[in-house]
This record gives sequence, C-alpha cells and structure tokens, in this order.
Amino acid sequence: MEECVGYVRISDDGEGAGLGVKRQKTDLTALAKRLNKRIIRWYVDNDVSAFTGKKRADYEEMLDGIRAGEPGHRCALAWHTDRIHRTTRELDDFIDACEIHNAVAHTHQAGLIDLSTPGGRAMARTMATFAQYESDIKRERLKLWSKQHAESGKNPGGLRPYGWSAEDRKQLVPEEHEVIKDIADRILAGESLRSIVADLNARMIPTGTWHPPLAWKEWSSTVVRSMMLRPRLAGWRVHNGAQVARGEWEQALDESVWQQVVAVLTDPERRSGGMGARVNLLTGLARCGICDQPVTIQYGGPKRPARSRNAYGCRTCGTWRAQPAVDAYVEGAVVAYLENMKLEPDPAADPAVEARCEMLRQRIQEENDRYADDDTHTLAEHRRIVGRLKKRLADEQAKLLPPRRSRLVRDLAGANAAVRWPDMPLDRKRSVIAELLEIRILKAGAGRRVFRPETVQLIRR
Repeated sequence: MEECVGYVRISDDGEGAGLGVKRQKTDLTALAKRLNKRIIRWYVDNDVSAFTGKKRADYEEMLDGIRAGEPGHRCALAWHTDRIHRTTRELDDFIDACEIHNAVAHTHQAGLIDLSTPGGRAMARTMATFAQYESDIKRERLKLWSKQHAESGKNPGGLRPYGWSAEDRKQLVPEEHEVIKDIADRILAGESLRSIVADLNARMIPTGTWHPPLAWKEWSSTVVRSMMLRPRLAGWRVHNGAQVARGEWEQALDESVWQQVVAVLTDPERRSGGMGARVNLLTGLARCGICDQPVTIQYGGPKRPARSRNAYGCRTCGTWRAQPAVDAYVEGAVVAYLENMKLEPDPAADPAVEARCEMLRQRIQEENDRYADDDTHTLAEHRRIVGRLKKRLADEQAKLLPPRRSRLVRDLAGANAAVRWPDMPLDRKRSVIAELLEIRILKAGAGRRVFRPETVQLIRR
C-alpha cells in the first residue's frame, strides 16, 4: 500500500473546536482508502487563511518534505485545491516542489491534480485563479460591511471593552465606570500613570480580562494608557483610525474631559518619562537664573547639616541653593496662591470649532475610502494627506479644551489648600507647580549661607 500525507486547513474556527479539521480528516481518510493509500502523517493549519499571506507552519513543513523527497511525500491528499493554495503565486511554488520528485496531489472534491503534466498545471492554475477571485470578492464584501457597520455606530468585535457589560456592550458597568472616571480625574490632576497603576494594584481592582479563579492579573501603565486613549470612552465609533459615528453604547466620559486626557497622555514630555519619573520636587521644573538650564540635585554627605545636605543648582554656573529651604519656600508660595485663586467657569464649546472638527473627521473618512477604491492613489500620498488632516483636527480639538489649569487646581483652590497640599503625591504637586509658576534659582552672593527668598524667583503663569 502506497504511503501519502494529508493536508487539512480551515481559515476560520470561531468556536476553536477544530470541527472543520475533523470533518476534512474523515473525508480524506475515506479518499485514501479508495485510492489504496495509507496516510502516514497529517499536516494541519487550523484557523489560518491561505490568502492573507500569514505564514502557515504545517504547509511550509509539508512543502519542505515534498522538496526533500521524504517518505510518503510524493503524494499529498487535500479536501480541495483551495485548501492548499488560493493564489497563483503560491501555486507556482507548490508546482516547483512537486516537479522535483514527480509528486501528485489528490483532492476529495476536485480529483487528481497531476502537476507533472501541462494539462494538470493548467487546471490547477485555473482553479487557483477562481479561488483568488472569490477571496477578492469576499474581502470587498467584508470591507463594505465593516464600513457600514461602523458608520451605523455598532459595537466592534473583539474582547469586551473595560467599562461595558459583556451581554450587549452598551450598558456601563457601574464599578468599572467609576474606575474610568477616577483614572481620568487623576490624570488631569497631574498624577503619573505609574502612581495610578500602583494604586489600582494595591487595591486589587479587577482588570477587564481577570476572572476568578484565574490568577490575579495586574494593571500596567501600557494597559491604562491604551484604555484612556480610546475614542469609545467619549462615545465615538472608530473605523480605519477615524472617528466615523456616535456609538450605540453609553458614554463613559464627557468629550471635553476625554480630549483633555488625550492631550495629557500624548504630551511628548510625559511619554518620554516626564514628571512621573522624578523623585525631587523641583528638578526639571526650576531653572538656572543665569543660563536657563534645568537645575539638578546635588546630594551631600551625612556630616553636613540636614538643612543644607542636598541642594538644587547648576553645575555650569555654580548656582546652588539648599533643597529643603527652596522646597519649603516654593510650596508655601503655591499654597498661598491657591488659597487666593478665583477660578473662572469653563467656557462653552465654540459651535464653529465643533463644526470644523466634524468636517475634518468626514474628510479623513473620505480619504480612507478613496484610498481603498482608487488604485492610482499611492500609500505615501494617502499617509501624507491623512497626516495633515489629523494634524488640523488635533489643532481644532485643542481649541475645544477648557483651560488645563482649572482641571489641575480646581479641587485645591480655596481655603482648604493648606490642608490638602501635604498629603498630595509628589507628581501631582509637581504638575500644579508647573502650571502655576516659573522658577529661577539665582546666585546668593557673598556672605553667610542663609536662605534668602530673593534668591528664588517665582513668576506666575
């Protein structure tokens, strides 16, 4: 009895049960019996499309076996030719491999494909051409359906989004909604993602993908940042990177609040480490009064008095001031500023700016559609146009944001500033200081090294 190998593939196994694989194996086992052959090895690519270009590990291994003339590889069984290949380019590689040792392919649906003859190769290429045509049509139908699905505001697929119920993904889960609002408030108050994540994990707040009795899954800065940047929080449905419609789900954050969160999280200084990585109150904030460079910290030895052990200063200009005294002076000034601050209410959004934002969103979507439908439109041109439109949209959206200072200091302004300030996290203090003051460290001159307020210049923003 001649030996052979069997190749099985399905492109979509949504249930993950491999039922299509089992059915194909049953049919190919019967085919081998009719041909008086014995399958000595199975090659299986489950839930892998032959058209997307994604690597099919078992197919590649089978092809290597055919090229090498391994036992049983002179005959391959498949349910249909389109299970093996769906593009003519891929078929040519298969033909070249089979020609080395005169290998043949038998299929349950299309019969014998003798690739050693011109007629067999012509038949295989014809079937591959039609398979590719069917894939093209299916892809176009899916693209159109996906576009219409998005423009109607329907929920996208994938994992359950944090904050919404698993049943319909429309209703907010109260406990998770509170977490989202709390994270937004803390980001706008200047708290670092690292600090927020540490607090979430310390309180063992469940993530969206953790379910008992599975092992506890911690939050990470990457997860929190990605979650808070999603337009879904503001009620937007996204398609091809553009906000195309209002979603059918409940909104988790007001749009102005979400836009402010995005502005903070996408700030270049914050992304590169920014204030969240600091361990001293004024490093990176205060600057040298001579050369305008950010001050650094100099750590003194334990033999020096505590009041002057550490110092802020500039190594280039030799400007140094004792850290404890400078910190105390700046914090006192900030608290006094907050106690006397009168906050103006946030201005209403300008309808003209909102209209321009909507117009730019539509133009981005039209450009995405044009690129999909116009073969003369190159990828480089598409990216350049969309990039410019997105830049204009970002500039217009920035005009809708209320003054950031009011978000940072709203809870602190007033008579309770002195009570709340000492317990605030360092990164939040730094953010408030950065919003309220410019700080210059000046030289003290000759004489006793006693802290003098005039050597620290505070400029209100």
